[in-house]
Amino acid sequence: MSMTGPTLRAAGLAYDNRRVFPYSSYEEFQFDVPTRTDSDCFARYMVRVAEMRESLKIIRQAIDKITPRAFSHGGRGNHPSRAGKNEDGDGALILPLQNFHRRILAAPGQAFAAIESPRGELGVFGSDGSPKPLRVHFRGPSFM
Repeated sequence: MSMTGPTLRAAGLAYDNRRVFPYSSYEEFQFDVPTRTDSDCFARYMVRVAEMRESLKIIRQAIDKITPRAFSHGGRGNHPSRAGKNEDGDGALILPLQNFHRRILAAPGQAFAAIESPRGELGVFGSDGSPKPLRVHFRGPSFM
């Protein structure tokens, strides 16, 4: 039935993409996948509230992993990403960010990538090997 996210977890299945297919270092954090078994609107609401509490756990763990060295450089001119660039403001950083999307290439053929969004699984399908695929389909997280 294409249920994902809080809708699926409110029906009792503890499925979370961050657990099943870890990405962005989620495997380094301890968190629970909250579930309910009532499968109604209130159950979805309670799952979302519990997910917010789990998000706070992840944030606290991430803050604990920050080292003082991450902030030791101080000042604008010492930032490693600005080395060799003019210091006339944030405009010096715009050019590298404009071309960032061109560096992300999927293998030719079929590709699917998904993340866990607040409403469920958000998936992107499609690739021809170029930065601009011929066809892309976004699988929305809402109940179909």
